[in-house]
Amino acid sequence: MKKQSSGFARGIEANRNLAVGHFFLASALELVNRHEDARAAAKAGLALDPSFTVSRFRASAATDNATYLARRERVYDGMLQAGLTEG
Repeated sequence: MKKQSSGFARGIEANRNLAVGHFFLASALELVNRHEDARAAAKAGLALDPSFTVSRFRASAATDNATYLARRERVYDGMLQAGLTEG
């Protein structure tokens, strides 16, 4: 994977063992058409949390605020496109 300068990449550098950081990075990379890097990030996250599913992540939303949930849909889409499963 190419060197990243995003906040997600810096978060991963700070704690490589936090799977969700890899999943957020995968989503972001997918949404900017960096498909190979996105799949690599998803794979790294799954190595840490092989039972991750987008549906389980969706169920863990911190609030039911409509704006928050609408924006989070884009993250879910990126995760799915990066190869993570709905479950």
